[in-house]
Amino acid sequence: MGIQKTSLLLIDIEKLSKEFIHMKTEAQVLPNKLSELKSVLDIEVKDLDGLKQTLSQHQEGCGKLNQDITNLGTRKTESEERLTQITNQKEYQAAVKEVEAIKFQLEQREEQVKLEEERMSSLEKTVTEQDVIVTGHQKTFDEQQAQVNKLLKGIDSRIGDTQGRIDNLLGELPDSLKKVISKLETNKIFPFTADAQQNHVCGACHMSYPPQLIIDSVKTGDFQQCPNCFRILVPGTWAFETA
Repeated sequence: MGIQKTSLLLIDIEKLSKEFIHMKTEAQVLPNKLSELKSVLDIEVKDLDGLKQTLSQHQEGCGKLNQDITNLGTRKTESEERLTQITNQKEYQAAVKEVEAIKFQLEQREEQVKLEEERMSSLEKTVTEQDVIVTGHQKTFDEQQAQVNKLLKGIDSRIGDTQGRIDNLLGELPDSLKKVISKLETNKIFPFTADAQQNHVCGACHMSYPPQLIIDSVKTGDFQQCPNCFRILVPGTWAFETA
């Protein structure tokens, strides 16, 4: 295979490799974005659960207060009934004080219930509003999750197809060139080719290279690497015209 044909082959491989890297990156980014949405949703759900727990505590407290009111009401009725049966002035005064004390406790409990009911009403409104928000965000998340899964399925298919095409093209390259590409990939050097510019400058790192490198490359059909960035120097049309 001539160096010009191999050059075109290298360019095709690199083009497919760029597409492959882009798809792999996309396959990583999409779940990350979904994960960020899920984190926000989890926080909102946790906040909603906290609000519901607070509301439940207030409802429980209000229930106890109402039970106290019921018990105090019973005691008040019983004490008032005893007043009609007491003939001793001293005992009567003591019973009256007891009734007054019970009435005072009843007023306190009723005031507390009123305050609790106001708090619960406000909390119930907040819980309802937050529940609507969470439900909406959950729906959005579910829709995006389904969309991401669909996209990932398509990307996975394209990744497999692209990898197969790259492998087929690599199979047409000389073993020596495949080893060079493999080493460059291991060292995370990409793109792995660079234009050998007519002014003897590497098109990737823009450092000068010895003119003899491209002269030898065209004559022998063997590719040379940039002495600075180690990328494979691909001779341009000018190189074959001047060779």
